[in-house]
Amino acid sequence: TPAPQGLSPHLQLLFPQLLQPPARRTAIIPVAIKHADEIFELHFPLVKATKVSIRYGEPIYTDSLSRDELKFIGAKTRDIIQSMLDEME
Repeated sequence: TPAPQGLSPHLQLLFPQLLQPPARRTAIIPVAIKHADEIFELHFPLVKATKVSIRYGEPIYTDSLSRDELKFIGAKTRDIIQSMLDEME
């Protein structure tokens, strides 16, 4: 088989995994946790029982994002989590 563009035949022999597609998709799952600080941080050194709300967001599949979008994936994830926290109020 011909080498993919930019990949020499020597690299194909040394690193055959470069020719294979990724085994699975990579996803970032945004998770919003509300009232977790009331368990310990607001009552230090005591630990208090309290109701904690956890909400999972839609997965963000990194393989479907452009290179420019990947540069700001942290800000995008933060904004999604913040909007989830705002909805939980």
